[in-house]
Amino acid sequence: MRAAVRRRRFGVSPPSAGCTGLGAPFWSLWWLYLASRATTFVVPFLGVYLVSQRDQSVGFAGAALAVVGAGGTLANLVGGRWVDIRGARFTFVVGMLSTAAAIVAMGTAGARPSLLLAAFFLGAAAELFRPAAASLVAQLVLPAERPWAFGILFWAVNLGYSVSAVTGGVLASIDFTLLFVIDAVACFVVGVVGYVLLPPTTSDTRAGTSKTFAPIRDRLFTGYLASWLLYGIVFAQLTTTLPIAMKADGLSNTAVGLVLATNAIGIVVVQPMILVVVRGRPPFAVLTAGVAMTALGASCLIIAQKPWAYGAGVAVWTSGEILVSAVNQGLIAQFAAERVGVYFGAYGVAWGIVFTVAPLAGTQLLRVSHAMLWEVCVACTLAAAVGFDVVRRMVPSRRPAFNVDLGSARRR
Repeated sequence: MRAAVRRRRFGVSPPSAGCTGLGAPFWSLWWLYLASRATTFVVPFLGVYLVSQRDQSVGFAGAALAVVGAGGTLANLVGGRWVDIRGARFTFVVGMLSTAAAIVAMGTAGARPSLLLAAFFLGAAAELFRPAAASLVAQLVLPAERPWAFGILFWAVNLGYSVSAVTGGVLASIDFTLLFVIDAVACFVVGVVGYVLLPPTTSDTRAGTSKTFAPIRDRLFTGYLASWLLYGIVFAQLTTTLPIAMKADGLSNTAVGLVLATNAIGIVVVQPMILVVVRGRPPFAVLTAGVAMTALGASCLIIAQKPWAYGAGVAVWTSGEILVSAVNQGLIAQFAAERVGVYFGAYGVAWGIVFTVAPLAGTQLLRVSHAMLWEVCVACTLAAAVGFDVVRRMVPSRRPAFNVDLGSARRR
């Protein structure tokens, strides 16, 4: 009853109780997500573009990438607010069309101030759609199916990025202009097709300033987000400090690339199988298991010196990442209830904090010692696991409508 009322409010027809699939609207979103990620070229290659094609310094390229991150952090706040006021489809479409315009601006910007301004616009536009996409899943999919839905959406993201990394490298070797043209056209097409295929979601005309700050006032959610930040800072070491640590141990560029590929390949190949295993399991149990697996992977890295040892640690780490991603956003949707936009916006801001703090903290710990970095990571993940368990225990008394065992009844 609650789910049906909620979907009527957002203008989305609820799936039937006996529905055994995720529905055409969800799969439309899934394909749009895959298409947009598979053609994401400009942001990943922006640093290389600025140095090799625009004759900018490495320092300026780093500053531009930081500006992109700042724009993305702000966009999650704005995007989350727009979802609740204007609707998820509106925000998704505006995000995609704005990204197309931002890519054109980035490719035609001249002097350094123009490049930095375009970088901020690009970061903001490229992240605007994320709260909308997560909110659409929360609105289109029954609560018991959300872990599965968010899991396969995460799989689509990684599959798309795997394609874009290889394709982008090939296109860049031919002509960097191709990256900008294809990325911009793809974003424009995804925005237009998204307007046609995605269901309209009505705005909440009663959404006031109080709802914007609802996640901050929600002590249960802030406790969950604080635990997630501890986990997220460790998670981010995979793409920030880990490559530096491997180079310090004398690994070649090829070996570093192969170790990092273990993560992407593991997600693309293994995640569908793991999702089948955890489908229907209590989400907090899956979350805690994932965080514990991440701690085990970080433990392996304490003594790693050879490529195979790093690869083994990353493989265990990846298993934990898959488990966490399977339930994390579904739990956020439960915390949010009818305020999905601002809650997912707050989650997006947390990502911005993570990728600001993680490289600074990680590199400073690495300067002390290799072992110190991963020992602190283990401690942080264990602390996160304890925090998540505390939240789970507090939920029944403070949020009776929250189903901590969501999905425990397996689908027949």
